[in-house]
Amino acid sequence: MNKEQILNQLHDLPWSEIKLKTNKHLPRIVFVLLLLLIAQTLAELTWKIFTPASDTVVQNLKAPVSPVKTRSPHSNLSNIASYHLFGDAQKQVVVQQKVIDAPETRLRLDLK
Repeated sequence: MNKEQILNQLHDLPWSEIKLKTNKHLPRIVFVLLLLLIAQTLAELTWKIFTPASDTVVQNLKAPVSPVKTRSPHSNLSNIASYHLFGDAQKQVVVQQKVIDAPETRLRLDLK
């Protein structure tokens, strides 16, 4: 068979009937596939929820525990104050004014 014969056979097919059959069966096929995907997802979720915790391997590692040194809460406050978290209160800040060189306008501006 050459190329022309194949094209002639394709043109001779009853495309209107093929389209009708496809439109009739395609939604069912898609529905079944989606239903299977949802069922698989729910099955996996069920197994994840209801598997016993004894199946998982848990290693209990005991690290050496060092004694905790307790300090009074007032000794930490002086250290925190020395960090000047919000700036130094005694330091004077110099603010420089920016000079704006703007041309005069003839618009009527009223601030309210």
